[in-house]
Amino acid sequence: MNPTIFFSVCSLFYCLFLMFTVFSKTEKNNAENKIFKILLLINLGSLICESAGIFLGSNYKKFELLNDIALRLMLVLYVSWFSMFIVFILNISKRRNKLNIRDNKIIFVVMLLAQLAVVFLPIIYNTNKDGVIIYSSGLAVQTVYYYVMACEISCLFIMFTHAKKVKIANYASLFALVVLSTLSAAIQSYYPSLLLSASTETFVLYIAYINTKKMETMRKIEKSTISSK
Repeated sequence: MNPTIFFSVCSLFYCLFLMFTVFSKTEKNNAENKIFKILLLINLGSLICESAGIFLGSNYKKFELLNDIALRLMLVLYVSWFSMFIVFILNISKRRNKLNIRDNKIIFVVMLLAQLAVVFLPIIYNTNKDGVIIYSSGLAVQTVYYYVMACEISCLFIMFTHAKKVKIANYASLFALVVLSTLSAAIQSYYPSLLLSASTETFVLYIAYINTKKMETMRKIEKSTISSK
């Protein structure tokens, strides 16, 4: 069994726990919360596809079509998550109160093009002697790899262009994403059978949630201090 399943199952548990925490609270349905909920739902889908792909990949010849669907859907969800993360960073930087598709239409158009590429470009399945998929490669996988890099660079660019207006602490989730994705890429270069992207997303979302709550508390304290004066 691919050791990735242990990361996926644990991350799935933590993702569901965070979803229960977020969706059970009656909070302001502002842009930041909406984007965060979308990121959570995409991450849940990625973890489910990842887990399904591991089981299907253990008998590739029997479930060839289902495995291809699960993997391509997982890659599409990766593209979706990182695209929405750019929107999340933009919202933090520009302090938008509403989530408007028109404000982010370029991001969504590029996301759609990348998703179409993932669906139609070829994927190479590298199997062992028993017919079990060890890892996948090909143009579709490479497209996602470079797209993720481009998204992270875009987020860093957004952060640096708004560094004077926004506290650097607000970007804790971005720093976590860059560090963890770099480590994941390094590990996967030596152990290509490991899938760590979805688990990285889960951890980053926890950092984002904790940081968001911290910032909200600080804003409330500042408001109460100003009103008391």
